[in-house]
Amino acid sequence: MNQLQVSLAGAEDELARLDAEQIRRGTAIDLGMPSFAQIAVHTSDVEEPAP
Repeated sequence: MNQLQVSLAGAEDELARLDAEQIRRGTAIDLGMPSFAQIAVHTSDVEEPAP
C-alpha cells in the first residue's frame, strides 16, 4: 500500500466518523422531564408547614 492509499483510507475513516457523530448529535433524546403543567398540578398537593 502506498502513501496515497494510506492517506485516502485515513481520510475516509475520518469522514465516516464525522458523519456518525453528526447523526448521533441530531438524534433527540427524551429525558423524561415533566412539563410545567405536570409540576404545577402537584404543587397544590403540598401541605403548609406547622407554625
